[in-house]
Formats: sequence, C-alpha cells, structure tokens
Amino acid sequence: IMCYMTQYTYRGGRYGINVVPGMDPADPMDDHYHGTHCAGIIASQWDGVGTSGVASGVQLVAVRVAGRQNTIESADTIRAYEYLAEAVDAGLPLRAINNSWAGRTMSKAFSLAATKLGEKGAVTVIAADVDKIPMTASVLAHNPYAVAVDASDSSGQLASFSNYGVETTDVVAPGMNIMSTVPLGRAAYAPEADGSPLSYETFESDAP
Repeated sequence: IMCYMTQYTYRGGRYGINVVPGMDPADPMDDHYHGTHCAGIIASQWDGVGTSGVASGVQLVAVRVAGRQNTIESADTIRAYEYLAEAVDAGLPLRAINNSWAGRTMSKAFSLAATKLGEKGAVTVIAADVDKIPMTASVLAHNPYAVAVDASDSSGQLASFSNYGVETTDVVAPGMNIMSTVPLGRAAYAPEADGSPLSYETFESDAP
C-alpha cells in the first residue's frame, strides 16, 4: 500500500511501517519489487534519465502488508488501514491509498475501513475483480470512497491478467509494459542504451 503524503513520520520507520506480525515494523521495504514499480509510476522524479511518475514529486509512505511469501492476510490490511487512520488523526494529510492487489479473503471489514479513511479525505484505489465473486473490489463495489481499476495493454485492450466487471469496475488504466523504478541491483530496461528506443516527443505525435 502506498499513500500520497507530505513529509511525515509516524510509529513505524523512516519510510513507513510494516504491519505483518513477526516482521520489523520499522522496515516496510518491498522485497518482491511490485510495490517499488508502482511507487515509480506514481511519484518518480525526472532527472534527465529514467522515468517521471504521473504525480511526479509527490511524497509517499510505504505500508507493507505482504508477508515473506508475498501473501496478504485480511487482518493485516485492516491493521494497515487502522494505522493510516491514526496517522491522519495525528496530522498526516493523506489523499489516496494505492492497493495493487486483490483477493478472496476480503470482508465487509475492509470496506468499513476504507469508508473510515474516505470520510477523513483519502480515497482507496484498488485492483478490480469479476462481478458476483466475493473478492476485494466486489466488496467495495458500492463504496463511494473506493475506485476499482482494470488494467489495459499498450493497444488499449484489457490486459490478459486483468479482471473485469460491469458492476465492480470504475475505470480502466494502462497496466502493462510500463517502464518504472526497480531496486538497485535488479535488471532493468535502459532506453538510453537502446539503438532504437520507443519514445514519444509529445502525446499529440503520431510517430514514435
């Protein structure tokens, strides 16, 4: 989970909190790399190379809910939302929570937690699910403080891994082949080293 924020430190460590039992609460670092990739899509700053996020420069706080096997327990997501609610009450100007995950274990309790934060001014953005299946986005289908998002590929079609739903989906957004941040030491595509990189001068240009 990642949150738009201004400078703030609360209860966890310098960069956020880890709510998974048995793990260091001061170490929310992402060792499965998906959160790092999402963080870059949101907030990376252009320095002449690399990428620039859709909200470039916005500050984030990391709230880790995934365990060592990259599994997520519903109790931990509720614990994470309780932490965020406490942080908002203590002064955190939270605006949005990114949840790039979904699962069958979610309950009405998560919707209530999202409502509590929504009433404090923070919207929950979460991966969409198929209609009529008791999964995360389905639980949130009628929650005014939640936005369920499907993923599209580079041609604008629904991504092969994406779920879908007439009732549960609020919006479709690009979700494949997006260049973003990776931890140091990990392999990554370097467009400046590519002899024929794909790039666009402007959004209006027809030619790559």
